[in-house]
Amino acid sequence: MGAGQLRTAGTHVVALRNRILPLLTQEEADVFRRGRNTAPHSVPKGASRGEYQTATALEALFGWLYLQGRTDRLNQLFSTMMEGEL
Repeated sequence: MGAGQLRTAGTHVVALRNRILPLLTQEEADVFRRGRNTAPHSVPKGASRGEYQTATALEALFGWLYLQGRTDRLNQLFSTMMEGEL
C-alpha cells in the first residue's frame, strides 16, 4: 500500500481473501463458504456486513485447518495472504 492510500480493515481483509481464494481446495472452499454464510449478530462500525462475513470466513478456515493439524497448509495460505504487506 503506497503513501496516501488508506484502507479500512474491512476492505483490507477482502483484498487478502482475493489472494488465496483461487488456491483453495474444494473442501477448504466449502469451509470458507460456510464460515461466510454464518449470520452475524452484530457488525462493527468500521466494516460492512460483507467485509465482516469475509473476516469470519477466514477465521473459520484457519481454525479448521489448525484443528485438522494441517498447520503447513495454514502457514502456506497465510504467507500467500501476507506477501508484500511489510
